[in-house]
Amino acid sequence: MSDNKELEMLQDGTKVSPETDDMGSIHVDDEVLSIVAGLAASEVPGVYGMSGGIRGGINEMLGKQNFSKGIKVFTEGRTVRVEVHVIITYGYNIPDVAIKLQEKVKDAVENMAGYEVTAVDIHVEGVRKDKMEGLSGKGDIDTLEERYKEAAREEASLKQEMKDPEGKGADSSAKEQNEETVSQEASGVNA
Repeated sequence: MSDNKELEMLQDGTKVSPETDDMGSIHVDDEVLSIVAGLAASEVPGVYGMSGGIRGGINEMLGKQNFSKGIKVFTEGRTVRVEVHVIITYGYNIPDVAIKLQEKVKDAVENMAGYEVTAVDIHVEGVRKDKMEGLSGKGDIDTLEERYKEAAREEASLKQEMKDPEGKGADSSAKEQNEETVSQEASGVNA
């Protein structure tokens, strides 16, 4: 590395700041900056998700989690400009969410990486209804419990059908006992 104050390029094309101390230099990869920004953005209320284009969709189908999805960073020396591509949850005020995104991403990148953030550009690429719509109160917990019990009853019924496909050996008292056991299992009570 040379002693000038410009960025140096490594063989793999990454930029390294020549700022060093007695221990050596510190380089934060652009991908790491993207991950920090993406994680910060995902914590902002009103953000439904990140918009990552085709590559992001393919990664999701393959079960890969990409924390830098929807984030682009442009570094120059110790400064960075961040682009955030998001989908907003329906019902939230878009400008308010965008301002909170800018603040959260800027703070996270500056505090974790020590870079100066010159801009955080927000690109709203969609609006979707909340993932948990309809699940907001005590009644909804009861609804979830009922759904769980129903699913457990269906599973028990399928198991019974597999054991006795024609239903010849199953009497009504055995079915009632099976339903009671399923109901107890669903409510967390051990028989």
